[in-house]
Amino acid sequence: MTGLSPRALAWVRSQIQTSQEYIYLNSGYTGPSPKGVAAAVRAWNRRWYEKGLTTPMAVEQQEQIAEEARLRMASLLGCSPGEVALTDSTSHGIGLVAAGLDWKAGDEVVANDLEHPSGLLPWFMLRERWGVNVKMVSFPTGTDPLERLAQALTPRTRLVCISHVMYSTGLLVPVEEVARLAHEAGALCLVDGAQAAGNLLLDMAGLGCDFYAVPGQKWLLGPPGTGALYIRRELQDRVWPALVGWNTVESFEMDGGFSLRPSARRYEAATQPYGLLAGLESALAFTEGLGRDVIYDRISGLAAYLRAKLSEIPAVRLAPFGKSGHSALVCFNLAGWEPQEVVDRLLEGWRIVCRS
Repeated sequence: MTGLSPRALAWVRSQIQTSQEYIYLNSGYTGPSPKGVAAAVRAWNRRWYEKGLTTPMAVEQQEQIAEEARLRMASLLGCSPGEVALTDSTSHGIGLVAAGLDWKAGDEVVANDLEHPSGLLPWFMLRERWGVNVKMVSFPTGTDPLERLAQALTPRTRLVCISHVMYSTGLLVPVEEVARLAHEAGALCLVDGAQAAGNLLLDMAGLGCDFYAVPGQKWLLGPPGTGALYIRRELQDRVWPALVGWNTVESFEMDGGFSLRPSARRYEAATQPYGLLAGLESALAFTEGLGRDVIYDRISGLAAYLRAKLSEIPAVRLAPFGKSGHSALVCFNLAGWEPQEVVDRLLEGWRIVCRS
């Protein structure tokens, strides 16, 4: 665990109020925001109530905070700002892709049995609405996910949806290989990055996926109601905006003529939650300032230390991880205990916050 001196670590903890009251180990659900995030949201909302948001200066400020958040998110993802749509959640981003592609009966979506409901429900809805076939791949312990995914792909596969880090086990998926398999089969690759953004170092070009959806409120420590979707620029003309409004278009005529924005902004329909975006920008600036490589080294080291210590307890069974290794999300069972009982006892006895 390198990169942060004791003094720097003490400063970080002083900025995160939650760490003064709890041993907070639940960023996979919602991360604890630094003080600056709350201050940014309050400052924006105060400006709204006191000054209004319709003066030319206020409108300019709205545009500015949205673009600053977009630029920070593009830096995090390792892509161009024109490939980033600001959303309210990972679910929102996945839904934009599901609703924006043209589907027909018999098309296939390949998913798996470790996914979060938000990575499955859009495809189940397509099955009900358009007759899309959802192929569920099982990932039993000890199996090679890539081998099982490869066996599931057919000429009718349109899209593979998979999490970068499985929320249910902490399994780290080799996205580069999944994207390669999907593309070789003529399919697209959509990645749920809910447990990866802020946990792993990201580079969209290196990953090779087509879509990558992230939240702002988990490992990135931003406010709930924020997130982003990466859409590879070459695919933006193939993904219809699911919702359209004044912010979707570059020009509009009453006779029906219009032109979509030539970037992922076309997926942002209308007025945005600018106060929340101010908080998101602050959170991204906070982690960027610390150094994302420093954060990655720190939390990777802590996760490895936790796994090592848990493995010394006979009654503990750690969730296994695959050939790609593990993330900072650590999952385990305790023999003779229900998971929620363990969560409750850790909170009551030691003020340790985690989840079942």
